[in-house]
Amino acid sequence: MAVIKEKLQFQIGKIGVARASESGRVTGQAISQAANQLSAMFYKKEAAAAEKAGAKAGASADPQEIITINPETGEPEAYTPPIGMGTIGADAYQRIVMGRFQQSMEDEIKNKGKELAAKYDGNSNGASLYETAMSNYLASMTNVAQDEFKGFIADVGKVYLNSTKTNMSIRQIGRERAAAKKAHIASIEKSNNDLRGTVAKFGSEALKGGGPAVGVVDGVSESIELGTASQLLSPAEGQAYTSQQRMAIALGLVEHLANNSDDSYELTILNASIGEQNVEGIENPYLAEIYNSFGNDYKALAAFEKDANGILQDSIVRAKANEGKQAEELAKQQRVDILSLELGADSATNEMTILGNTESTSTVGSVFIDKHSQIQNQIISAAESGNKE
Repeated sequence: MAVIKEKLQFQIGKIGVARASESGRVTGQAISQAANQLSAMFYKKEAAAAEKAGAKAGASADPQEIITINPETGEPEAYTPPIGMGTIGADAYQRIVMGRFQQSMEDEIKNKGKELAAKYDGNSNGASLYETAMSNYLASMTNVAQDEFKGFIADVGKVYLNSTKTNMSIRQIGRERAAAKKAHIASIEKSNNDLRGTVAKFGSEALKGGGPAVGVVDGVSESIELGTASQLLSPAEGQAYTSQQRMAIALGLVEHLANNSDDSYELTILNASIGEQNVEGIENPYLAEIYNSFGNDYKALAAFEKDANGILQDSIVRAKANEGKQAEELAKQQRVDILSLELGADSATNEMTILGNTESTSTVGSVFIDKHSQIQNQIISAAESGNKE
């Protein structure tokens, strides 16, 4: 039997060949990317360091040089970066200097504004004076500055000037209105005082048509209406000064009655009627009418009663004192009259004695009877007048 040998068969496939040009390109790209990454990393570090150095230098700049404008450049003295500083550092430096300049300028403008406001705020035209002075100050600052520095100063200054001028104008208007109100009130109060004095002098006649108090009354009423219409006076204040006007008239009438009456009884009745709010007991029609006008204003009524009582009490005391003096004078006169009668009787007796030496008895008797009748009648007359001595 034949032995068959096994045959081994195999086939070689395609073999790839690595090209040198492609391998170099891949390697070059990797190296380039790595180099770029390292370069970017180093640049960022250097840039951060440069920015930090520039910012630090800007923050350390002399404050005086920050706010001092160089007339040649129109920029702050400190705005130029230090020599040798790169672009990144210089930008950071100038950014910090600019920020400090803006803050410094704003502070200086505000401080100058406060100084000028304190100087002019109390004047009658303080807002106008302040605006002129502040505008001149801002102009002197912007005259030497240029570009963004000039614009910043002008913008900040304008905003601050307008706001402060407005506030000063508001305060000035408030002061002017307060002064006007004070003067208006003073005028009303003076007129009311004059009104009281006029009525006290002339009494009810002053209030009649064409009387000296009529014009004053009309003037006060008009001033009160004008004050409330212009809002110098509130409605409540207008009512208060109207009540004051009525009070002036009422007290003026009381003063006139008190000063022109010597009857203590009459004055006592008037005082009691006012105290008891008994209008019927007030005989003067003008006083009764003005008293009624107080209505239910109990505060005004209480004030009137208090002041009227003070006036009338003094007059009552005076009237009683005068009445006492008059009674005393009358009593003295009556005593003098009686004494004169007594002396007259003695004189008549002496006359009879002398007459008896020359005349007849019947003649003497007739004369004596006549003298006796005269003296007796005088004594009766004196007794009837109140002298019982």
